[in-house]
Amino acid sequence: MAIPDHPHTLPLDGYTLDQVLTLRVRPEHSSKLPPTIQVQVRQLHTRTLSCTMVVDPVGEVQSPNVENTVFLKLFDRRFAEQLRQDNGIEKWTRAMEEAYLDAVKSGAICSFLHDLHEIPKYKDDTEEDWDDAQNEAFLADELHGLYKTEVAVYNALNQYQGRLIPTLLAAVELDIAPAKPDIHPSAQDLEPCKVRGILLQYIPGHSMKHLPDHFPRSSWQDIVDQALLVVNVLGDHSILNRDVRPENFLISKKTEVDISRYQVFMIDFALCRFRGRDESDLEWGRAKHTKDEEGAIALRMKKLLEKEHGFDLQYQDSMRYAKWADTEDNFHHNAVRTELRPGVVVYSLAKPKSTE
Repeated sequence: MAIPDHPHTLPLDGYTLDQVLTLRVRPEHSSKLPPTIQVQVRQLHTRTLSCTMVVDPVGEVQSPNVENTVFLKLFDRRFAEQLRQDNGIEKWTRAMEEAYLDAVKSGAICSFLHDLHEIPKYKDDTEEDWDDAQNEAFLADELHGLYKTEVAVYNALNQYQGRLIPTLLAAVELDIAPAKPDIHPSAQDLEPCKVRGILLQYIPGHSMKHLPDHFPRSSWQDIVDQALLVVNVLGDHSILNRDVRPENFLISKKTEVDISRYQVFMIDFALCRFRGRDESDLEWGRAKHTKDEEGAIALRMKKLLEKEHGFDLQYQDSMRYAKWADTEDNFHHNAVRTELRPGVVVYSLAKPKSTE
């Protein structure tokens, strides 16, 4: 594809169809792509914790892993609508960006981020008083952490790329040129203005949330079983996914002849975490059991398919982490036992009785 005469490489006010973005490949992931690649936006998808879009490489990209169409995910604080809403931060404006760049230039952002990282409960104690610049810095910091987590998970699951999860083609960054002319583009302070992202294999398909609308009834059991397999692969690699839901599974039709006609991929790993270096078997097992990643997908799909389509999805909890379930011995004597379902029990502390 030829580069347009006037490519829009700077998304000042958002991402648009046919826009050309210049991406630099980052070192967090070993990639066969050239240091710089241009892509043109074909489709715009969701803007939640990240901005996602289907893009076409512009020009010739000398890499056997890059097909005509790829998927781009950018962790852009300006348009991360869900993250902004969750933190009570208004939609991005040019005025906010001006304030942010001024604070970057003055060094105030470095001081703010130091306090955010080093002072206990700093966010809880001070966020009501943050100005626009501090809000933008906080969002950039949060998204940088999500980006690092997602790349780390893809690297840890390298052997499953293209089979159970999409193939990670490259970790990338997009320069957001400063709006203020008195800040030199090469200044080290502009590091906070770089948007990190990942370039992924594009897999045409549908979300598991819409399973009944796009796939035959005869395939439903196998598709959910495949999703459970992926969930347990993450556990095998000491990964806990805090965002397991049908929306984060993609179902694609297989091109090769196989027993199953459909293939399931887990997507979105930004809210995962790895087992801590000093995390005991008890602590890790309890965290996995409490989160119940299997149930998060299987029970929700079972309810959906049975209620709306009369389909009896067969599911039996593997009980893989059941032995680490919370017990009353680990809690105060006022602990309240709640059985969510057979084998899944939660203990919580009761409110102390009033002495008045």
